[in-house]
Amino acid sequence: LLPGIVEIKAGARRRIDAMREAVPQERAPGTVEIPTFVHILTNAAGTEGNISDADVQRQIDVLNVAYAGNGPGGTGAPTPFRFTLAGIDRTANDAWFNMPFNQDQPTPEERAAKAALNKGGRSALNLYTAKLGDRTLGWARWPWDIAAGVDGVVIRYTTLPGGSEPHYNEGDTGTHEVGHWLG
Repeated sequence: LLPGIVEIKAGARRRIDAMREAVPQERAPGTVEIPTFVHILTNAAGTEGNISDADVQRQIDVLNVAYAGNGPGGTGAPTPFRFTLAGIDRTANDAWFNMPFNQDQPTPEERAAKAALNKGGRSALNLYTAKLGDRTLGWARWPWDIAAGVDGVVIRYTTLPGGSEPHYNEGDTGTHEVGHWLG
């Protein structure tokens, strides 16, 4: 083992045990239902990025399988989280469709899209599909960023299940980014 890895693992185990003691009642798998609003951003003509409602439902299904602990990589830990499709909307806007990612500070395009489209309050997931302005596959804003008005997850529309993104078209970009969104 790498030097120090045993100590790192032991420290992590102590922190997990301390958290369990602080909140002794774990939520049972599947007991936290998260309403999910999907905002499909397209180019101004509405011809690129206009994914189908069936594509959206397949992404929701991938999230539910993964967070139930049954992902394609093998059995994982079942979580309390389940996702229910609460709504789909479509917006044709070139700037939002091509929004770039900035880790340090949300871009004006991200702020504008989320200010106009976000629904459901703090307990809802807002998932935005877009082309994105660079090769970024997606990003999430952390739960502690909600007050900044940029809540939600943004993913490249071609990463949805069956999409055209080579090696990244099974919906797992959404799964990964939602994990960040959950904290």
